[in-house]
Amino acid sequence: MKITLLFWVAVFGPVAIALAIFEIWLDVKHKVGPWGKTVFKNPYWEKKALQKWAIPFLKYISRYHVVMFLVVMPVLFAAGIVFWSKVLKYNVLPNGSSWLMNLLSFATLFVAIWLGNSGFEDMFYFIIQSLTGWYQPHALRRVVIDKDFAWFKDWLPPIFGLNIPGHWVFCPSVAVLLLCIRQYWIMR
Repeated sequence: MKITLLFWVAVFGPVAIALAIFEIWLDVKHKVGPWGKTVFKNPYWEKKALQKWAIPFLKYISRYHVVMFLVVMPVLFAAGIVFWSKVLKYNVLPNGSSWLMNLLSFATLFVAIWLGNSGFEDMFYFIIQSLTGWYQPHALRRVVIDKDFAWFKDWLPPIFGLNIPGHWVFCPSVAVLLLCIRQYWIMR
């Protein structure tokens, strides 16, 4: 399971960090409004794509998120899976299995990587700003202490006085659960 977790982080980690940096750059160059309440200068990208859905987290997805998370990210993750499986000599597919088990193995791994990115990328967005002072030097404090970020609507109840956006816990938790299911039931 350790190598599976390492593989998972190796695939989504660099992409999540790069995306966080890209989104900070977008905020600086292509968005308007105060920090935490910015909108794209081009309103096309702000339109909600899944607004009719009542599913937490998904109902706030904009056209930008659809392009980024349903087009760009899958390509990067698929390339990452191929690259890191060779570098780490990691078996993505179970040995001697049917095409259905191979598909299930890849799909489970892919969704776990996608969810890991979805949770950690936002966290990196705040950590990078706080560590570098780029754009908002107190970004992480403003979110977890002050709850000052308009984009986040679904919060966990305060934990030790910290406000944690729900997707920071939900996405990685479901991802690890999928990795466990894959490891102990699909790869066997």
